[in-house]
Amino acid sequence: LADLGDIFYGASLEALDGNVSPLNPSSMAARRLEGQTKSAANVRNCIKGSYIYDADPEKPVQDPLCFRGGAYVNGSLRDALDYTEKYLNVQMNSTDDNPCVLIDERRMISCSNFEVTTLATAFELLAIVMVHISHMSCYRTIKLADPAFTRLPRFLSPDGGESHCFGAFQKDFVSLDAEIRLLSNPCSADFMAVAGDIEDHANNTPIAVQKLRTIVDDMRYIYGMELIHACQAIDLRKRKADIKLGQGTETVWSEFRKKVALYENDRPISPDIQKAYEFIKDGTLLTKVRDRIF
Repeated sequence: LADLGDIFYGASLEALDGNVSPLNPSSMAARRLEGQTKSAANVRNCIKGSYIYDADPEKPVQDPLCFRGGAYVNGSLRDALDYTEKYLNVQMNSTDDNPCVLIDERRMISCSNFEVTTLATAFELLAIVMVHISHMSCYRTIKLADPAFTRLPRFLSPDGGESHCFGAFQKDFVSLDAEIRLLSNPCSADFMAVAGDIEDHANNTPIAVQKLRTIVDDMRYIYGMELIHACQAIDLRKRKADIKLGQGTETVWSEFRKKVALYENDRPISPDIQKAYEFIKDGTLLTKVRDRIF
């Protein structure tokens, strides 16, 4: 999902005709945050050779933060993943027994090695970061439907604004975003003392993990709707000028168009949302783009 976020952000940046200066490796080096450095490199690889590097006197100096900071917030997810992976590896490759059997010392001692609060709160950290990921995607999608930012028809209408086109989409992804915010609320501190008041600490790790599982699935739908908007905007720009897409985003656009057609006439949008979700969950796109640019 972290890699997909970089790929889709790159497509949306092209759809906006956005600025590439926030992706500059020199500014990344000055900040020294590993996650955003990696995400920015991925995005640069995706949009390499894109028309958005061409000079455009009508382009704003700075884009909205959901575009300007896309790689930066995606990087926060990578940092949280690194933290979680570190302690998940400890959990899987060390004993959590009580009592602890110390073979070399030929003795057993009572302990609390079964504590997984570090791991539980790591999953909650991921859930909290996913709220920011979701917000950024939703705001990018909203901006892509707004002519004030894109200089394209409202709601990316193919007929110059006569049809409502993607106007109804916004209710769907903001509802999912609200669910992600709800699910991100920490649960590790919600416990009661049991076992004769001896076991007076817990962390609800299974609940934290299951909530994150739902958040990840919701995010696939949200990214799917962002991709629908990004590809629609790219097609509308292709109608206006002969634009060149980046080496990765060209793959994204062409593969997606095999599954979801350009919106040219009124049609139900629910099937397109489901197709976009399945396109993301399938993993084929990620494999093709990774092989080419990552």
